[in-house]
Amino acid sequence: MDKVQATITGVEGIDNMLLGFAEIDRNRIIKSGLRAGVNLLKNAGRQRLRERMHNPAGVTGNLLKSFSVRVKKSKLGALAGFSMVTEDDKGNQVKVGHAYIVDSGTGERERKSGGSTGVMPALRYWTDTKNQDTGRALELVEAAIAKAVVKMGGQ
Repeated sequence: MDKVQATITGVEGIDNMLLGFAEIDRNRIIKSGLRAGVNLLKNAGRQRLRERMHNPAGVTGNLLKSFSVRVKKSKLGALAGFSMVTEDDKGNQVKVGHAYIVDSGTGERERKSGGSTGVMPALRYWTDTKNQDTGRALELVEAAIAKAVVKMGGQ
């Protein structure tokens, strides 16, 4: 799964909005905007997954629950993707991720015993979300930053 890297074009305008704020308030405002943008990506990915599953009304599984959003603590940035915590054989909790197989699909795979595990068709729900909704997410980041500036008493 490749990362989504985007550049906000109105950086000068955002800097001008944040001029009167202390550094800690600037970071808080920017992180609230980033959170809004990655939440849009998460929700769009879930919606596309539901649409592309065989029975959209019955999709309540672990893949939908594994969508996660994380806003970085020490740097300005945010991540949207999949993380699922399960237990291994010894009872330890480990993070696993097989969502990329559902997104990009697999070919036919042979087992050692000679059998086949079959083909997993590609649903391309996360790839399409990345390609189609990144622009909307960036617009939402800018709008959420402007809304947070107004809320915190700025211009």
